[in-house]
Amino acid sequence: MKASGWVAMHRKAFDPNHALAPTNREPASKLHAWMDICQMAAHSPAAGLKRGELRVSLGFLVKRWKWHESRVRRFLLRLQSDTAIDTVTDTPQGTIYRVVNYDTYNAKEKPKDTPADTPTDTNTKRTTKKTTPPLPPRSVDFEEFRTAYPSRHGGQGWSQAQVRFVELVKRGQTPAALILKAKEYATYVQQTGDVGTKITMMASSFLGPERQGYADDWSRPSTNRTGPTISKVRPV
Repeated sequence: MKASGWVAMHRKAFDPNHALAPTNREPASKLHAWMDICQMAAHSPAAGLKRGELRVSLGFLVKRWKWHESRVRRFLLRLQSDTAIDTVTDTPQGTIYRVVNYDTYNAKEKPKDTPADTPTDTNTKRTTKKTTPPLPPRSVDFEEFRTAYPSRHGGQGWSQAQVRFVELVKRGQTPAALILKAKEYATYVQQTGDVGTKITMMASSFLGPERQGYADDWSRPSTNRTGPTISKVRPV
C-alpha cells in the first residue's frame, strides 16, 4: 500500500485521561510518542513558540509517556540524529524543540470533501500546494564535520548546521578548513572540561551567521574562560 494521504486524528485522543492513554502497565509506544510530539507542537505562533515548535521538559514526558528518563532522553536524541526534531533553545520552563518539516505532518487547513469539486479542480489544488523542500543528502564532508564536532548536553541543530555548512562552502570556505575548526574546537572543549555540557556551542551556532565560531581561534583554551582568542580570519 502506498504511504500517502492523511489520517485525521483529534488532539483529544492524546489526552492523559483518554481510555487508551499510556499507563505504567502499558507505556507509550515509540509511534505514540512521535505522534504526541507532532500534536503538541504549536499549530500557529503562540506563547513564544513558532509554528511547529513545542516546549517540554524531560520530567513532563516521563510522566506523560510512562517511560524512564533515560529512555526519553535516548528517544529525543534519536529523533535529533534522524533530523526529525531540532533543539531551538533551553528555557526555565523546558526545552523548545522544532519538528522538522512540520507541514508534512500537519496541514494548515483540513482537506474538504466537496462533491462539487471536479477532478480538474482537485488536481489543480494538489499541484499548487506549497511544500517544504527536503534537505539534500548529507555530504561526506559534512558527515566528517559532524563526527569531529564535540558532543553537548541538548541538541546540535544539525539541519540548520547542514544548510549553513553548504552556504559557507559556496561562499569560499573549504570543507577541510571547517572540519579542522571543528576538531580544534573539540580539543578546546575537552581541555576546558566542557564536553557534554550546555556550555558547548550548538553546531548550528558554530556555523551560524551570528556567533560564527568557525572564525575563532580555538588552538588553546582561554585563561579567563570568557571565550577564545579571536583569530584574524574574517567572518563570512
